[in-house]
Parts: sequence; C-alpha cells; structure tokens
Amino acid sequence: MSQRDLDLEQVLSTELTAYPPSMFQADGQMRVATGKATLKKNLQVEVSQRLITSLTSMVVDVSALLWTLEWPSQGTVDTFISVFKVWVNARLLEADVHLCFDRYFEYSTKSSTRSARANATRVHQLERKTPLPALDAVLKNSANKKQLNTLLCDAILRDDNFLQHATQNHQLVVTGENDMSTQVSKGRKSPCLDLASTHEEADILITQQAVHLAKEDLESHVRVVCDDTDVFALLAYYYLSEKLQSSLTMQSPIMGRSCIDVKETARKHSAIVPELLALHALTGCDSFAATYGIGKTKAIAVARKGYTQDQLGKPLANIVEVTEQATAFMGACYGITIPTSSMTKIRQKLWAQKTGKSTAAPKLCSLPPTTEAFEQNVRRAHHQVAHWYSGTVP
Repeated sequence: MSQRDLDLEQVLSTELTAYPPSMFQADGQMRVATGKATLKKNLQVEVSQRLITSLTSMVVDVSALLWTLEWPSQGTVDTFISVFKVWVNARLLEADVHLCFDRYFEYSTKSSTRSARANATRVHQLERKTPLPALDAVLKNSANKKQLNTLLCDAILRDDNFLQHATQNHQLVVTGENDMSTQVSKGRKSPCLDLASTHEEADILITQQAVHLAKEDLESHVRVVCDDTDVFALLAYYYLSEKLQSSLTMQSPIMGRSCIDVKETARKHSAIVPELLALHALTGCDSFAATYGIGKTKAIAVARKGYTQDQLGKPLANIVEVTEQATAFMGACYGITIPTSSMTKIRQKLWAQKTGKSTAAPKLCSLPPTTEAFEQNVRRAHHQVAHWYSGTVP
C-alpha cells in the first residue's frame, strides 16, 4: 500500500498498541501521577505554626504517620506498638485526637495503586510477640500493613489502663475496619454514631471527620495531620462548599514541613476550588490513571481559563455531557482548542502538529488516547469523584 492510499485518520483512530500508552505502561499498570503533589504546592497558602494557638482537635492519617515514627531495628511488633502509644499519648495532652486507619476492601478502586506501590516482600503472620520485620516489608505490603493496623487498633482500644490515663482531658476517636468509630473519654468507650461511615478511603474518612468537627464548633481549630494531595483537595473543596468558618489547617507528620491554612487556600482559589476534585481526578490520582505529559500545573492553568468540569462526579449527570466536558478540558491541556467532542480528532490534530515540526515520528505515549479509551477512563474518574462528593454522607 502506498502512503497516498493510507488513511491517516483511520490509523490514528486506534491506539496502535495493545493498550493506551498515554495512560498505561507496557505491563498493564496504569500510569501513576508521580507529580500529583504539584497541585498542593501550587495552591497551598502556608501559615506559621507560631500563629496557631488553642488547638482543639487533631485528625490523624495513621498511614502517613507510621512512616515517620521510629521503627525499632530490633524487638517485636509490641515494641512498635509502644512507640505508637507514646505518640498518641503526647498528642492527647494537646487536643482531642482522631485516628483514621486505612481500610482494605476487595476489588477496590485503589487496588491498582496499591499494587504499583507494593514491593515483592513476603506476607508475614504478624502477632504482638512476632519479631518486627523491616519497615518497607510491612508498610509497602498491603497484607502486612492491614495486619499491623488491626494490631494497633486492638492494642489501643483494649488497653484500659492506657485509655484511662490518656483520655482524662481529651477524647480519643479511633476509626478502623468497622463502620462505627469508637470514642473514648475518661477511659469510657462508646460508639461514635455521628461519624459512622462505610467509605473505604481513609482520605474521605479524614475529611468527613475534619468537616464534622469544624461544623460542630465555629470557634474550633482543627488540624489534619496528613501530607496527601487527595486530602488537601478534599479539604479545600469541602471548606468552600460547606461554607465553613472555623480554623482548619493541614500539617505533615514530617517535622519541619509547611503548615497549610485550608481556609485561606479555599478563599484565594475560590474560582477553581468547586471543580478541584474533578480536575485532580482527570489528571491522575491514587485510583485514576495519569496522562503522559499532562501535569497538575498545566491543568490548573486550563481551569483558570474557564474550562469547566461541573458534571464530572455528579450522580445524575448525563455521561455524554460529562465526556464532552472532559474532552474539551483535556484537549486544552494538550494545547488543542478546536471545538470537538472527539478525543481521536484531538489526537489527529496533535499528530499533525508534531510531525509538521519534525521528521521523526512522535512517541505514541505523547499522543492523547483515542475516544474509546478516553471514555472508559472518564467513567472511572466519574466514579471516583462521585465517591469524593459523597464524603460527608455515611
């Protein structure tokens, strides 16, 4: 067949590989958004910790905290549990403490991300008297980490002497695998009905509890101890959508990192915060593939130009309208602003631009996905953002 007979549009309407290379690796793993923290860095408004007084509540991402605590080189799992208890006891001297543990559901939307992060370590049978494996062997293996979370929860909630001493002045709330959180005050345990949730993601549980505390007392100062970009986006969105007024900050568990003023962040970026979750999901998050060459900085710039994403994640939205909005947004991220509902046409336009500037064929991963592949990815993003939008619903 001669080049003259080749229908380039028809050729580019396929991925030209067995997988969409712009969104997936050759081994079938989705492209993880390695630069997703850029979203937080570009939008965060920092505040000096010296200006923060009278902290009332602290909501802790235990998954992030575990990486920062001293990990004994020798000893048993009980040795690390003691380290964890010391940290919790110290925080309870300052304020109420909410501990949010990861949950692990089968066939979860987070499974692909956990798989990508996992290492090849073996699954241990952890008990309190078991010799403590290396940090990476536990925290980078979902099965081992799940066991450790269970042991930590049990060790805290079954140690009546610890709870009696630690919760004299402030409350402790523990959210683990069960739908119902457990609240402890002056050593007395009770179910926390107003924080019950069936959500899996700790990101949503953390946000739900922070928003609840901020609503409960307008004079409160709530600090979220977490370093996750998903949580940052959720807090900014809900602070604005729920019209919160109280002080809310986000602080990394790693000493020395900046403290983020969520209130000022939401106020400063109020033009794009209502669609921040949609923007974040569509350009790559923990459960959604990133697109090669499309980062958070570029997405923020496109959002500021007025490309809306107000249908993504809305349960009653028409999926055709959702996809059309997403196509226009991603097309603009690629620098193609032609009015079209076809990602394949954007792909063809970008091919023409790239080959017009160079005789070398562009990398396939640098081209947008085809319409068919992109629509499937949009449906996944739609599902994820719908979960986020239901964050305050049990």
